[in-house]
Amino acid sequence: MAGRQSKSKKQETFGKGAVTPQQIAFIVDRYLCDNNFFSTRSTFRSEASSLLSHSPINEAPKTLLTLGQMLDEYICLKEQKVMLDQERVLVEQEKARVQMLLQGLHNAMSAYNASGNLPAPPPKPAAAAVVPHTGTILCSHLS
Repeated sequence: MAGRQSKSKKQETFGKGAVTPQQIAFIVDRYLCDNNFFSTRSTFRSEASSLLSHSPINEAPKTLLTLGQMLDEYICLKEQKVMLDQERVLVEQEKARVQMLLQGLHNAMSAYNASGNLPAPPPKPAAAAVVPHTGTILCSHLS
């Protein structure tokens, strides 16, 4: 039971990354630099100096994804999430159909097993003696 609690706690925090204002400042700074917005970058660095000064490095790392790459990845992940949500709905519908089928089979088997407890129907009486037809017609009123 404790394993489930820790698992649900992991799911709650998964994907809930806290992006700091300093990280956003580095992303914006990198975007301005990559796109040659030098004047705007200079103004931004002046206005965001309190955010950029807290970092041990003065430049955004080159390994940092560009803003365009981040947005591309975000859009791709959102599309995947939509597809997964659609698949999840289909799986839930199929699960409900299978459960209904199994319930129907269970009910049929229960009815079948219950009918085995009833007394057997009485045997059919022996068939009456049948005179074979020879093709001769006996008519008493034709003479």
